[in-house]
Amino acid sequence: MIIKYHQFIKQTLRLTSLILLVFFSNPAYTQNLTCGSDIVNQKALSENPELQIQIDQLEKFTKDFEYEGDISKSTTKIIPVVVHIIHNYGAENISKEQVLDAIRILNEDFQLLNQDQTTVIPQFQDRIANCNIEFRLAGKDPQGNCTDGITRTVSPLTFNANDNVKQLISWTTSRYLNIWVVNSIDIGISAGGYAYRPGNAPIAAFDGIVIINRQFGSIGTSIGGNFAARTLTHEVGHYLNLLHPWGPSNEPGLQSNCNVDDGVTDTPNTIGVANISCNLSQSTCGSIDNVQNFMDYSSCAIMFTNGQNTRVQAALSSPIASRNNLSSNANLVFTGTNNGFQVPCAPIADFNVNFTYACAGETLTFQDLSFNGDVTSWVWSFPGGTPSSSTQQNPVVTYNQAGLYNVSLVATNNKGSNQKIRGQIVKINPAVAVLDAPLFEGFENTSFPSFLGDANKNWIYESSGNNPFARVTNTAFTASASLKYNDALPTGSVSSFISPAFDMTKTSGPASATFKIAYARKNSESNDRLAVFVSRNCGRTWVPRFSKSGEALTTVSANFSSGFTPSGNNQWKVENINLVAFANDENLLIKFEVTDGGGNAIYFDDINISESTLNIDEVSFLKENAIIYPNPGNGNETLSFDLLSSGKTNITVYDAVGRKISSKDLGMLTMGNYQFGLSDMIQNGSKGIYFLQLEQNSQRITLKWIVQ
Repeated sequence: MIIKYHQFIKQTLRLTSLILLVFFSNPAYTQNLTCGSDIVNQKALSENPELQIQIDQLEKFTKDFEYEGDISKSTTKIIPVVVHIIHNYGAENISKEQVLDAIRILNEDFQLLNQDQTTVIPQFQDRIANCNIEFRLAGKDPQGNCTDGITRTVSPLTFNANDNVKQLISWTTSRYLNIWVVNSIDIGISAGGYAYRPGNAPIAAFDGIVIINRQFGSIGTSIGGNFAARTLTHEVGHYLNLLHPWGPSNEPGLQSNCNVDDGVTDTPNTIGVANISCNLSQSTCGSIDNVQNFMDYSSCAIMFTNGQNTRVQAALSSPIASRNNLSSNANLVFTGTNNGFQVPCAPIADFNVNFTYACAGETLTFQDLSFNGDVTSWVWSFPGGTPSSSTQQNPVVTYNQAGLYNVSLVATNNKGSNQKIRGQIVKINPAVAVLDAPLFEGFENTSFPSFLGDANKNWIYESSGNNPFARVTNTAFTASASLKYNDALPTGSVSSFISPAFDMTKTSGPASATFKIAYARKNSESNDRLAVFVSRNCGRTWVPRFSKSGEALTTVSANFSSGFTPSGNNQWKVENINLVAFANDENLLIKFEVTDGGGNAIYFDDINISESTLNIDEVSFLKENAIIYPNPGNGNETLSFDLLSSGKTNITVYDAVGRKISSKDLGMLTMGNYQFGLSDMIQNGSKGIYFLQLEQNSQRITLKWIVQ
C-alpha cells in the first residue's frame, strides 16, 4: 500500500505539472441563492456608524405608528419603479416580458392577489395581510423624458455586481424604487439579491435592490419555482424595513435565533428555514413557525402578516430615506405613474450579433434588441457585408473579406427614431490563415497593433471599457518595447488582445506558445487575472489554455502600492501554453484576456508561437486537456472535458495526501464535450488542495483542484 501511495503522488505531481488550470466565471445557474441584505446592511453600518441615528429614528417612528389595516379605509399606495438591466449582451439582458412578469408577481403578493395565499395553514389565516401597495413602472425618467421604466446598460460588472452597478446608473432614489437586474452578485458571498433597509444605504444613490436575472420573475431566464419567483418580493420587504423572521442575520437554522426577534409581534420566533424547504409543521422555538412567510427562506412563501404590514406602512409614512415621498401625488406625476398617464415612447435602438468573430464567407445573424418603445421599422447598414443594408428586423449578412466592420441600426416608430452604431462589432478572419507558425511578437513595431502594409499581421484590442492596452518603451524584457495593460479600469472589467490567424501545421514537434510577463500586486486584495484562450474557428468559440490570478500571477514577491513598472529582467517570468492538441490546425487565433482585479499594470513581451521544448504527454481519450474552472475556487467548480470516443467514465477525488474523498460514476458517455458540477464531490466549506482523477476505459488524467 505504501508503494502504491508513493506511485500515486509521483504520477499526480507529474501530470498536474502539465495541467493548465483555467478560471471561467460561471455561477450555479440552477441553484437558488439566498439573500445578502443583512451582509450589506451590517457592512454599511459598520463603515458609516452615523447611519444608526436615522435607523433609530425610524424604529421609534414605527413603534409609535398606528395603521388602519381595513383596506376599505386605506388608499392604495403607488410606488414608481425603474428596472435597470445591466448586461454584456448575454442571457442576463432579459426581455421586457420577464420584467413585466416580475412586477406582476410583486403586485399580486403586496395586494393579496396571489392565488396560492388560500393555502396558508390555519394557524396563520387570521394574520394574512393585504399591504395594498401597487408597483408601477415609471413613465417618465428624472429628466422628464418618456420611458417604459426599463433601462439597459452594457457592462461586465453584471458578472460580479454589487454597489458598483449603481455607479453606472441610478435614478433619484427619493422618487423611484431602483431595481438592478444582473448576471451574478458578489458581496463576499454569491447572493440571489440584496436591498438596503430605509436609512441604511451608505449614499442615497445606492438605495434600492440588486437581484440576479435567474431569480427575477417566473419566465425567461428565471429558474422558476416559488423561491426564485418570490425573491423580488422578499427583497422589497427588506427595502420596506422588514427583517428575516429569525432576526437581522443571514444565518437561518441556528438554535440561537430563537433569542432574536424581527420586531413584529405576529411572526413567531423561529430559527428559520435553512434549506429552502417547506415543512409546514416546523416548530423550532416553542410554537409553529410561519414557514410560508415571504421573509423566510422557504420554497412555499406566500404571505405577509398584519404586523409586517404595519411595519411596511410605517416605512412608507416616514421621511427616513424619503420613502414617504415615493407615493405622493406630486411624485406620481413627476414619474409618470399617476392614474391615466400613458404615453407610448420612441424606441432606443440596440442590437447584437450571434457571433462577433467569423471566417470570411460565413453568415452572421443580427438581432434587434431595441427597447423603450415598440419598433415599427428598421434600417440597417452593413458596410462590407452582403447585403450592405436591410429593413428586416433580424437580418442575415455575409462578409466575404477579412477585416473589422461597423454596423448601424435606425429603429423607428410613430413617436420618433433612434440610431445605434457599434464600431468594429464584426471581426472577420481569413478562412485559411495567411501566416505560418512559428510566429513571434515582440511589440517593436511602432504601429502595433496595426502593421502598415500587411493587414494579415494585425492584432486586435477588445475591452468592455476604454482600451487599456498600450505599447510602451520605458520597459521591456527584450529590445525596447513591451505591451502594457493599464490598471485604470473598474474592477471586473474584461479586456483582451488577440493575435492574427496563423497556420500551425508548419511546426515540427510538440507545439506551444511562450510569453514573458511582469506583474506585481498593489496589496493582498489585488486579484487581477490573466487567461489565455485559442480558437480554431476564427474566434466563434474559444478554448481555455491558461489561467493565473492574484498571487499566482505575480513575478515579484513584493507589493507595489503606488504602481509597478519592471526595472530589470529578474522581474519578468516566462509562461508556457500547451498547444499540442492544435498542432494540425490551419487557422488558429490566440487571445490574452485580462480581468481587472484592482491591482497594478501587467506587462507582456516576447510572445513566441512555435514547437515546444517540453516533453508533453497528451491523453489519448481527450480531444483537449480537461479543465476545472474557476481554479482556485470555492467548492462549486465545474469540470469540463471533450471526449474523443465513447466509454465508461468516472471521477475520483483525492485529498493532498492521496486519500480517496469521493467518486462519481458518469456512466457510458459518447464522444463530445461535457461539463459536470463538483459541488457534491467534497464537503461544503472544505478548503484545501485536491486531486481529481478523470478516467475512461482504464485511461486517466489527474487535475489539481484548489478550494479556497
